[in-house]
Amino acid sequence: HTTTSNTRTLFSLSYLHIPRNPRSSESRLRTMSLVERIQSNDPDLVDLRLTEIPEAYTSDMATLIDALKGNSVIQYLRFDRDFLPGLKPELAADLFKACGSLPGLKEALIWHASLPMEVLANFITLAQGLEHMQLGVLHLEGSESDFQSISKALEGHKNLKEFELSDFSVNDDSINIDSLLESLAGLPKMEKVKLEVTYQKRGSLVGSAAAAQK
Repeated sequence: HTTTSNTRTLFSLSYLHIPRNPRSSESRLRTMSLVERIQSNDPDLVDLRLTEIPEAYTSDMATLIDALKGNSVIQYLRFDRDFLPGLKPELAADLFKACGSLPGLKEALIWHASLPMEVLANFITLAQGLEHMQLGVLHLEGSESDFQSISKALEGHKNLKEFELSDFSVNDDSINIDSLLESLAGLPKMEKVKLEVTYQKRGSLVGSAAAAQK
């Protein structure tokens, strides 16, 4: 398997997939906002990559989340760098619920975030079409039972082929990850698993206040 970064070309300013017709694309990008493209199910918007603070994409993140709820085109999702650290914590659950409900979603790459375990578990439960999931530099917050909910969410996934959870930490070092391994081992199409635990929260997970000042 070749990851998204090796197989798709991204437009460096908007972080969107480059359509086949550059001339019509340039015109559309000048007249349509990202929210409008998501709302209209723009057929060229197959890859959605958000790496800057949320304000770089919209002044009202709730509007972008609502737009995602009606989208049927997006197949590849990447949250990286400043996007999730800059997101208001109270919006995380709604954002991941909307993303998990994307009917066309096949690949998700989620990096650099402090996330409640229940938010991640709900996303996995909803995103039944996922084939590839890569999670990195995450600090997962919750209890032992919350972590078990992630393992439970993975059970029964019929399409998942690759699961990577690297450079992650939890707020309770006593949490046992054996149940996660058992769930992954039971998936019928699983081809690759990578788990890498770190015991110290990364300094890059700066939170919304610090990210907004960059």
